[in-house]
Amino acid sequence: MEQDSFLELLDALLIHAHQLCSLEDAKQSSDFLQQTEAVLRYYSKPQKTVLLSKEIDILRKYVHVYTIIENRVQDIDIKIDERIDQRNIFVKRFILIDWTEAFIQNCISSRDQVAKISINLSS
Repeated sequence: MEQDSFLELLDALLIHAHQLCSLEDAKQSSDFLQQTEAVLRYYSKPQKTVLLSKEIDILRKYVHVYTIIENRVQDIDIKIDERIDQRNIFVKRFILIDWTEAFIQNCISSRDQVAKISINLSS
């Protein structure tokens, strides 16, 4: 994840966290902050490669946070083919997040309506 992109995400997270704090929905606020914390911790680690299972876990958290912040993204469905052994495959860190973020930005910048996105990984 490029630093400018990360800083934009962090700015949106902080603004949204502030808005959630003023809401009465403590469950949603807590969930948002937990997911955000996981993404920020992942970003701060120096590893160049990670297990695919970890990248997918963080991708799901990132997408959850993103759909709350960006109200033009209604839903993002992520499906992983069960034949893919996520515990034994290493990938470049942020490869899925960078691709997903670029795809989402492309989708929402070209339309005014709400986007529904599906991501499928298969072998």
